[in-house]
Amino acid sequence: MVAGRGVEVEQKDIDQYKRIVGLVKVDGQSLSELTIQNGYAWVYTKYCKEKSCSDWVKAEGVARQQKKGIWADPGTIPPWEWRAA
Repeated sequence: MVAGRGVEVEQKDIDQYKRIVGLVKVDGQSLSELTIQNGYAWVYTKYCKEKSCSDWVKAEGVARQQKKGIWADPGTIPPWEWRAA
């Protein structure tokens, strides 16, 4: 999705491990939105503070209904639940 394309990161925060937390755009389009729409990401609502989060939640619901990407597997477990186990 990003090979050979223009990538831009808008830094929002630094996490506890000193990593940049940011919004990534590819040729001006949100990479988060693209990955969610294609069924390759969850919206982690606990930390999603952007105005676009509600749109992302809707897009995730559509991807789930269409069984795209990770949603093709009914046993898919969110990473935060997997790590907690």
